Amino acid sequence: MLDGGKRRPISKQYSKSNYRSPKVFTKRYKDRDFKMGFRISRKGIENIIIIVSIFLGVYWLFFSNYFRVRDVIIENNKTISSEEIASSVPKGKNIFFYETADLRDQLINKYPQIKEIAFFKGLPNAIKVQLLERDGQIIWQSNDTRYLIDGQGVVSRMISSNEPPLDLPVVVDQMNRPVSLKDQILSVEFIDFVTQVKSDFFAATNMNITDISINETTYDLLVSTNRGIKIFFDTTESPTGQLKNLTQILTNYNNQIKEYIDLRVEGWGYFK
Repeated sequence: MLDGGKRRPISKQYSKSNYRSPKVFTKRYKDRDFKMGFRISRKGIENIIIIVSIFLGVYWLFFSNYFRVRDVIIENNKTISSEEIASSVPKGKNIFFYETADLRDQLINKYPQIKEIAFFKGLPNAIKVQLLERDGQIIWQSNDTRYLIDGQGVVSRMISSNEPPLDLPVVVDQMNRPVSLKDQILSVEFIDFVTQVKSDFFAATNMNITDISINETTYDLLVSTNRGIKIFFDTTESPTGQLKNLTQILTNYNNQIKEYIDLRVEGWGYFK
């Protein structure tokens, strides 16, 4: 500046060398500081791998096709075909979520001859079905229709006319009462009585059974023989004792017996 024609020096405070633009003082980030913000530690990488692995494992176990039921194995079936049972077992469901309680009830309701069912899961995609069918003990005939009866007196199934003959006693209901599947129509004692009479009859009488029937009640059993003689039994009493009495009567009065022998009075035997 000029002061009275003289040049005065510029103050250090305003010296050009000391003046800088405000931009010069803006903080600059070094490249290495910027890169440090995106660095992932080894532990972080391990955690990501674990999370991804768990996700993929869960998907593989529960949502992939690998564990969806494709094969159904049927065991211990006797009167029902494996194909028929297998067609009633759903496929395509995840084996870990496969529920069998309702399926068990559905199959037992659909097939009365099934007494019990057990299910087993076989990894990765198989269901094994083990059946316990009702064992037929006698055949019950009503209105010209035959039914298989198990050891508990329960109607197991209807017997088709084109089935091979079963080596079981046939009891004819002369009253032709209606029969429903899965109903218990006979007592265990009656079934045991009929089974033993059929088994021991020839040895006790030297006669063959041609027909077994009941009329109004299962307490009275009528057995027809190849000699045309009818035998009346009381099913509430011991079959062994009545067969023993029958043997004695035939031994002592064989030639006099023409029509029937009645064993229903304990200790007595009537014949005609």
